[in-house]
Amino acid sequence: MPYLLKSLNTAYDLFSENRFYNIFKPPYDSIARYMYNGQIRLREINEYLPEKPVDMVQEGFVKRYKNDPDFELRKLLLINALSNWSPKTPTQLCYCEGDKVVPFENSIVTYENMKKLGSKDVFLKSGGKKFDHYRCAGTSTVYTKFFFDRYVYDKRIFKKGPLLKRGFLSLYKIFN
Repeated sequence: MPYLLKSLNTAYDLFSENRFYNIFKPPYDSIARYMYNGQIRLREINEYLPEKPVDMVQEGFVKRYKNDPDFELRKLLLINALSNWSPKTPTQLCYCEGDKVVPFENSIVTYENMKKLGSKDVFLKSGGKKFDHYRCAGTSTVYTKFFFDRYVYDKRIFKKGPLLKRGFLSLYKIFN
């Protein structure tokens, strides 16, 4: 959540630097100020954050987001929503059902919306039924590489990835 809010703040100049950190409850205001400097790895930062990102934001900020349709952040999130557009180039959405950080349903809803909006080359790929967020990133990265290879090498064999690599990935998914 801090990356999202920081990105929107940078792009749209919503809050002054000091006011930005006031969005977060203590101790997350200090954590966000100190750790989101581009020098500390995401995994290190995540160790200090609550499981539910909303738990790190001030109650008043959350209440305003939920109740005020004119709240600037709410409008910007709608403008920047990933599920309400139609890509013109091939797009693959990866997800894992065991991901507790990013609901896998986000990919499915986005896929369905993109198809309804006319996208023809949109694909949905499960990275693993029981993988959490971090393991999902690994398998999804491999599937994404296969996806791009299909277009780089213009070969149908890469649609699902080379046979040997797919075999190793399948074994990994079975035993992890």
